[in-house]
Amino acid sequence: MIKSLNIDEEALQIFANRVKLLRKERNVSMEELSKYIGFSRSAISMYETGKRTPDLNVLMKYSGFFGVPVDYLLGKTNVRDPLYQVACFSNLSTKDFGKLSKGAQKDIKNFIADVMARELNDEE
Repeated sequence: MIKSLNIDEEALQIFANRVKLLRKERNVSMEELSKYIGFSRSAISMYETGKRTPDLNVLMKYSGFFGVPVDYLLGKTNVRDPLYQVACFSNLSTKDFGKLSKGAQKDIKNFIADVMARELNDEE
């Protein structure tokens, strides 16, 4: 069972703005997005207007779909690219990270997503 998160009004508004921006950048309609991530079109609309607070599951689905960290969605960072985060945290250049196999890159991204999810849970 996923617990609800305590997201303040500022983070909720940032989330709403960023998911709408990301969806538009990808040129994906609310209807298409609802099919991709498994939420109703009305839920997508409510998230984009800040009328509904996302839980951890919602944050992870948006994060995975758009390929951005949860911290970006909540306004805790302006860094969108997890590869940049890996490079920063590991002193590994983005170029060198790109030399890793796709499987290794995916493992590292999944590891970061897991750590971020645990951190969000610990903050409760």
